[in-house]
Amino acid sequence: MVKLADIAQAANVSMASVSYAFSSDPGKRKKLSSATLARILKIAADMDYSPNWTARAFAQQKSYNIALLMPERCASGMSRHYLGIFHGVSAAVEESEYNLSVFFGCGHKLHSNIQQGRIDGVLVIARRDESAVFPAIAQLKMPTIFLNRTAPACCLNAGSCVSDYRTWLTEVVQKFVRHKLKKCTLFYRKNRSSDQFICCICRELCCHYNLDISVVSCNDFTGISDDQKGSGYIFCGSSPGIIAALAGRSDVDYAMLASPEINSRHGFIQKNLYYHDSVNIGRNGVQMLLDMIEKNTPADCRQLPLLQANTAEDLIENADFEF
Repeated sequence: MVKLADIAQAANVSMASVSYAFSSDPGKRKKLSSATLARILKIAADMDYSPNWTARAFAQQKSYNIALLMPERCASGMSRHYLGIFHGVSAAVEESEYNLSVFFGCGHKLHSNIQQGRIDGVLVIARRDESAVFPAIAQLKMPTIFLNRTAPACCLNAGSCVSDYRTWLTEVVQKFVRHKLKKCTLFYRKNRSSDQFICCICRELCCHYNLDISVVSCNDFTGISDDQKGSGYIFCGSSPGIIAALAGRSDVDYAMLASPEINSRHGFIQKNLYYHDSVNIGRNGVQMLLDMIEKNTPADCRQLPLLQANTAEDLIENADFEF
């Protein structure tokens, strides 16, 4: 069986250099010149060397497995937004030395895997109406990253990867001010934690820029009333009622946080359509989690810009994932 010492001798380098070449830490690999790294890897391939992952995992006290915890309802189907996050997670894990285990709900099987040392870290996708599961996640006491929502206060060793609502809303409200509008009407979904967060930021910004603000539940949306005309409009989501009310209208100055699959068939004239960068939320979440595991970095919050679709072509091209 080929050993690291055999490769080091053949490549005329130290054992440490060979160890760096096969390290999962990019920082260690960067200690080698590109020529030295390439030479070590080629010699290893020529010698048909295969790392002993079982021994390595035992030595480093790692399982090289990370868990993705998804809502139980996703076991029977998931939105395109969640599917986009899942694709980002699976692609990033595929590019790493780790394996991915998917769990629906924070049940006995996940706890059992953690207790047996078979999980090194956890990625979490969870909605606000599933907050009862957060204390159970907090008890896991493992490196944890929440995807598309801020980590709950009870989860002390948890970070998050979320959309940057503040930058988006600041640009929208500033545009309303430039257009000399005096008020802003926000339509939001009461049961969404992200919408509640947007509502708080929007109130703060409107106060700062001296805009009156009216907040209306999307569930109560029946159209734009007379007293709401002349506003800048922000819609969270894209319900059939909202789409019907806005289709073909050029007199509404608005921004929408919605799905990229809304395309020209709805007759939209407005171009201010924004949506989550779902795939990159998944990818960045994995990198954050691996940094916590490999480099022992502290929990952090990473914010990603929302994507904007300006044309029907953009909307169709990006129609894979929904908000």
